Amino acid sequence: QNLPALDRFAFGSNEYPDRSTTLILQVESLTDGPVAELQGPGIDGTAALRASIQPRDLFKRLTINAALFPRGIDVVLVHDDSIVAIPRTTRLAKGS
Repeated sequence: QNLPALDRFAFGSNEYPDRSTTLILQVESLTDGPVAELQGPGIDGTAALRASIQPRDLFKRLTINAALFPRGIDVVLVHDDSIVAIPRTTRLAKGS
């Protein structure tokens, strides 16, 4: 699965951060794969996400959100009937 560079998507503006892109990515698995520890608002400490995600550097790419806040990109991962939402405020604490 090829995902274009994130700067090709809308980040919203400071006045209208809701006009940003929400990426919906179908992934190979949300129960098997490398572990990523996530942190951010709504997460008590850290949360472990075990998923097979393409591109594998998705969380590295999403580090751009820290500099853009309140603008940024939200991501929704789906597999079969499971879904994981990763808002722009979520950060990679440890993992791939």
